[in-house]
Amino acid sequence: MKFWNKNLFIFFLLLIGFFFIGLFYIDLNKKIDVSDSDSIGTVSYKFNTIQRKFFSSVVWRKTDSETKIKNKDTIRTFSESDAKIKLKDGTEIEIDQNSMIFLDTDNSSPNIRFQGGSFSINKKKSSSNDLTIDYQGQKLKLNEGQAKIESNENGLKVNIKEGKAILLDKNGQKEINQNETLETTKDGFKISSPSIILEFPIDSKKFLFFNDKMSMNFSWIEKTKLKSRKIFLSQYRNFFNSNQFTLNTNSYTTSLAPGIYYWKVEGTTDSGEKKSSEVFKFNLFKEVEFVTQTPPENSKYQNNQAVRFKWNEMQNVKDYTLEIAKDKDFSKDLKIYTTKTNTYSVSDLNDSVYYWRVITRSNIIGILDIISPTKKMLIGSAIKENELSNTEKENSTINKSNSKLSLNFPKLYQILKFAEEKKTIIFNWFLKEDSKFELAKDKNFSEILVSKDLKTNSYSYNFTKSGKYYWRIVYNDESKSSQFQILLSELEKLGSVKLLSPLNKQIDISLSKVILFQWKPQERVSSYIFKIKTKSGRVVISKTLNSTEFKLNDFSKLSEGKFIWEVIGIQPNIKNQKISVSSFEINLTSDPLKKLKPEEIKVISPETIYRE
Repeated sequence: MKFWNKNLFIFFLLLIGFFFIGLFYIDLNKKIDVSDSDSIGTVSYKFNTIQRKFFSSVVWRKTDSETKIKNKDTIRTFSESDAKIKLKDGTEIEIDQNSMIFLDTDNSSPNIRFQGGSFSINKKKSSSNDLTIDYQGQKLKLNEGQAKIESNENGLKVNIKEGKAILLDKNGQKEINQNETLETTKDGFKISSPSIILEFPIDSKKFLFFNDKMSMNFSWIEKTKLKSRKIFLSQYRNFFNSNQFTLNTNSYTTSLAPGIYYWKVEGTTDSGEKKSSEVFKFNLFKEVEFVTQTPPENSKYQNNQAVRFKWNEMQNVKDYTLEIAKDKDFSKDLKIYTTKTNTYSVSDLNDSVYYWRVITRSNIIGILDIISPTKKMLIGSAIKENELSNTEKENSTINKSNSKLSLNFPKLYQILKFAEEKKTIIFNWFLKEDSKFELAKDKNFSEILVSKDLKTNSYSYNFTKSGKYYWRIVYNDESKSSQFQILLSELEKLGSVKLLSPLNKQIDISLSKVILFQWKPQERVSSYIFKIKTKSGRVVISKTLNSTEFKLNDFSKLSEGKFIWEVIGIQPNIKNQKISVSSFEINLTSDPLKKLKPEEIKVISPETIYRE
């Protein structure tokens, strides 16, 4: 009997084990979809591996960019990885490597349960409610502003870049104002203002380059005069295995390979007092050269023949924009097509000479779009190839004279436009030997701004003024140097979108099955917001579009009468764009019911009608 009980007990334990293994297998393989209504935000950017765990799950799942985040999700990062989350109220959270947070927005006051590491937050003032960050009994309340939060052995270290916050724990509460750093110690709180302010590269900055190494310039401001100073560089947040360099000036230049880097500056005053900056992070991404593959230069096609465009796939790209126009400035009869793949076919091109290029849209905020070289093609058998323009001839001459030198970015006569007052440009080229980088304000290089001997194929420069600039790479002798120019100008708000149709038009929807809304494309616009409103201003239809038209074939939300339609072009980094507005009127002149006379209407039911 005892033997039987023992075997039964073992069988029961095995049954329980298989049951939980089965539950784990189901949880591991089940697909969880997050709808727009369920989501509280989106992973707008991620680098390397990050994972998230649903509240009701025990399994960690790999997460990609554009993944929707659900309430009570836990997000964690690993070594050499980071992520950026954008919540629906506009709050942005950037999570550093080896960090973990739990999101809880159920209550009126949203909460982040911080479980270690480091993260930055940019809180928008969407409501009067504070955002609470909870870490081991310490609570940080932030209503609006930017903060950087780190964990240490004693608790939290908080740096407020904008706005102010309040920290509460067993020692009481303390207000942290802008440009102040609070660090919890064994004895309580310690608040300080930095004597060394890091200037460039700014915190969380991303850089894209095309070579194995990149020349990076570091600069900072010293509020207190320092007798000596050191810069620390490491790929770890705790500066394990860091490189240290003793300097005489408040700047430093070195060559770095791709990766995530942390940097800080420490110094000593004449009195022997030690000063330290906060810690900044930046990412260096290596990208392949952007090459358009088909159609080749000067290809010829028949009228209305399908043309297949193809280019190489690029990393960290959200989508590609194919531009086709009848001039090299891409202003005449411009056609714009957006795709997430590296191919696109077009079949509606008439007889003409066309120019085409592809522009990448990065999924990394702060990374400039990459523009491919422009190529020419001819449509129609009767079209003869035009002679090369002066620019093309100059390009051709440069390429022939410098066959071993390839200048990648900026391209010849490329126009770069930026929203900020300061902008850093990473110059990239290819050359299998040491060279000299030169930047000047004039074509003859008599007014040289930079002259630098380099062993790498890249150089970063911080521009503060608009204007024309020229750069070249000199190797062996000056006759083999190459010259390009760029134009820096402040990015201004675009004018309103030009609406094409319908413009104050009456539309009989009993005759037409579709209403086509069209407007002209705008340069530097990433998408369009299209809306239809009633005369009172109530929004009937609202869509975000990548194209310059909208086909309306569902009239269930429209009645007879006048409506307003409007289009807004969304320009990156620019707020309060101008709205283009027009109107249209719905009528039903061909509706047979409108032609009926009262005496022709026979009431079948009910038999008795009551009238007030």
